[in-house]
Amino acid sequence: MPLYVRLFGEALAAAVGCLAPVILCILIVTIATALVQSSLQLEDTALSLLPKTLAVILLVLVFGLHLLGGIERLMIAWLTHADGLVRQPWV
Repeated sequence: MPLYVRLFGEALAAAVGCLAPVILCILIVTIATALVQSSLQLEDTALSLLPKTLAVILLVLVFGLHLLGGIERLMIAWLTHADGLVRQPWV
């Protein structure tokens, strides 16, 4: 398998690994907020936006360094293989 294909796979895995917790957190908060709003018959958009914003801020504060660690590992892999990417045949 060519080096650029392997590094592209690592980039996709890092993107999914960094975005999955954020998307899952937003999904859980959205469902919980929708249940509360429907049970209380509230239709205010601020009540749906505020919990999502607070949840993402809390998630970044708690797991931000872990998410940045995944991006850091990806960049180290790309930079250590940069010379191989330049010198390999692309056809």
